[in-house]
Amino acid sequence: MTYFRLSSHILFLIVVITTSANVGLRTQQGIIYGRQTQSSIEYLGIQYAKVVRWKPPIDLSEEIFPNASFQATSFGPCCPQPKTDTYIPKQDEQCLYLNIYKPIVQSNDSLLPVFIWIHGGAHKIGCSSQSIPLIYNGTNMIAHSPPDQPVIIITINYRLGILADMFLKELIEEDPEWPTAGNYMYLDMLSALRWINKNIRDYGGDPNNVSLFGQSAGGLSVTDLGAVKGSTGLYRTA
Repeated sequence: MTYFRLSSHILFLIVVITTSANVGLRTQQGIIYGRQTQSSIEYLGIQYAKVVRWKPPIDLSEEIFPNASFQATSFGPCCPQPKTDTYIPKQDEQCLYLNIYKPIVQSNDSLLPVFIWIHGGAHKIGCSSQSIPLIYNGTNMIAHSPPDQPVIIITINYRLGILADMFLKELIEEDPEWPTAGNYMYLDMLSALRWINKNIRDYGGDPNNVSLFGQSAGGLSVTDLGAVKGSTGLYRTA
């Protein structure tokens, strides 16, 4: 009997240690709880906008979290995409989520530079939560960055495939002054940038020092965003 009592105490201790890794942060949107790793604090699955099919996204940059708090400890769903040999987690049309990875550094008043990672996949597949290869994981990027030059890494989802680039005359006619047909993925990226510009200071990031980078189609998106109406002032370098 002594053995079982001892093991139950050990189990309880393990649970306490695990849950203590959750870190709370007060923001404009409410208290957000992230999870701490060896090199970073991760705030995962933050919804930055709502999807309206074949229309511009609805920004959520000023929305308060439900119940004024949010458990940001798991990824949001990926955007709908065809099946591939690469593992893609849960998918949903409401998929406009971002993830913030903040390095663990000594507390000071300096805001950190912000780097936004745009995933590749030919604008047809991929997800911000995808860690294959591991180099694309935000925490891994922080772990391999110079310790004397800490930065915040943000990864984002954006619409893919036919839900991102549908181009029809009828859709153009809905807004002839600023036709958005075929550009929904870029409008999603701009929405994410607006959310970051509005909220990243709460996470210790500098909204005036935002850089874009990406892989494959993500790198192409970085180039294209500079030509999209409304992008001016939302980032500094690419």
